[in-house]
Amino acid sequence: IRNKILNSDVVLSDLDDCLLPSPAKKLAYHKLRGTEIFDPFFAYWAIRTFFRLIREDGKKFESQCWQEYIERFLSTDEECEDAKLLVEQMLESGKLKLYPGIRELYDNLKDKYKICITRNIVDIALIFQNLLELNQVVSQQFNKEREVERFVKEHPGFKRYFLLGDSTEDEEALGVLTNCKNRKNSHIEDVISCYNATSHRRL
Repeated sequence: IRNKILNSDVVLSDLDDCLLPSPAKKLAYHKLRGTEIFDPFFAYWAIRTFFRLIREDGKKFESQCWQEYIERFLSTDEECEDAKLLVEQMLESGKLKLYPGIRELYDNLKDKYKICITRNIVDIALIFQNLLELNQVVSQQFNKEREVERFVKEHPGFKRYFLLGDSTEDEEALGVLTNCKNRKNSHIEDVISCYNATSHRRL
């Protein structure tokens, strides 16, 4: 497995709850603890989100809840800049850290094409592009299957893929890569995946 990972051409990952505890959730929790709880729009979103997540499959609805959060509370340049500064402060203070082994993993994959496809906003995605020296980030992407399919088609020279994920969307992205590999005359030779150990799901 180690050799397959090190021999990969592309490292394709998620961000939140994959490379580190979710910056998106940190932002929402910070807002919850602040004066914004008295904002009726935020109070409605928070209560509605809480009951949806406990009644349904939490991971399944996280994407939709975060999309609503962006539309309501990260719709201006000022709001996005404030969110970016908060995440940077959390990283500097140690309140937000990469998961153990992530830095070492990416240090060993410096010569690979590293792409992160995330639902998070571009301001935050760029923080981690710089931190981990990623070649590309695709932000606010809520259809990972379509984005992975597009990437594969546009990069026929990449033959070996390593996918690092934690969500249902990442399982679906793995399905896209596997289907592409199994097609007749496919340029993809190998697909390997690794799932966040904190999740009950496994790729």
